[in-house]
Amino acid sequence: MSDEEYVEQRSISGALLGVVAVALLAALGGLVWSYGLQNHLSAAEQKIVAAEQKNAELTQQLEATNARLRATSETLGQSVGMTQKQLELRAQSIIASQKAESARLEQAQAAQPRLPRKRRQLSK
Repeated sequence: MSDEEYVEQRSISGALLGVVAVALLAALGGLVWSYGLQNHLSAAEQKIVAAEQKNAELTQQLEATNARLRATSETLGQSVGMTQKQLELRAQSIIASQKAESARLEQAQAAQPRLPRKRRQLSK
């Protein structure tokens, strides 16, 4: 054996440096992509919150409109009901007055003697 021992130094090969560089670039790209997704997600969440608030406002407006419509319908129904009753009473009074008038006319006609009618002859 010789007293000289060779200590070999290991050198990093170019291929290994390339793989490390690609891994660092991929990690950096992943971080940038992740940051971009986070921004898109935040914007989407803000839009969802705004849409939910608008939906709540529209729901309240719809409920208020439905309440007003129900009140108006009930009022109109009562008004039409009263009008219908008034129309029925008026129709009954008209029918009663027509019956009284026709009875009066029948009595007047019965009281009058019938006169013979003269026939007119048309000249030719």
